[in-house]
Amino acid sequence: MARGGIILDKVIFNQDTRDFTDLLKRPLHIDTSEKRGLFLKRFVNSKLDLSSRRRNDIDGIVLFAYSDKARQIKPALNYLFANDIPVYSSSRIYSDVEEPNLYRDLDDIKFAGMPWSLEGSLQQELNIDETLHPEYRQLYTRGFDSFLLSQNLREPSFAQNIPLLGATGVLRLKNNMVTKDPYWYQFKNGSKIKIQAMKSN
Repeated sequence: MARGGIILDKVIFNQDTRDFTDLLKRPLHIDTSEKRGLFLKRFVNSKLDLSSRRRNDIDGIVLFAYSDKARQIKPALNYLFANDIPVYSSSRIYSDVEEPNLYRDLDDIKFAGMPWSLEGSLQQELNIDETLHPEYRQLYTRGFDSFLLSQNLREPSFAQNIPLLGATGVLRLKNNMVTKDPYWYQFKNGSKIKIQAMKSN
């Protein structure tokens, strides 16, 4: 990876998946720990009181899921002794609805939020149809930013790396390439709070 990280494992799930506990045991090595415990009980001491343990070489988890699935995945991670591992997600985890009970199971997850869906007058300016699927709404915002860029690419201020507030994040022109810095948020007590920006290079 560009920043020197290593992807240890990945899990792909279907939209009809309901129980994530068994699905997450393998990448966390919980299944290996359970098998080891059964072996010890069977061949060493059947009265041993053992508890499963997860692997300890995970620095973070990247979660790509909508909020309905994420609300099942995060509690499963907590149950599997992974509650202390930082979890990062994309903007799709936030469904644009401010309802604390809806996000309570997502506490501590950090996610990249799009300005249009989170705060300020930009949301009213875009006037996106709320009945659209989140994926289409995000596509709409990318179209908005494309138009915004087309109107500002030749502006001297933008060429001098002065940021442009778009619907998907803060846009900058660097080495003839457009970069985007999203706003980062974290769920706390079922609500989102803004945290320090993680800027791209």
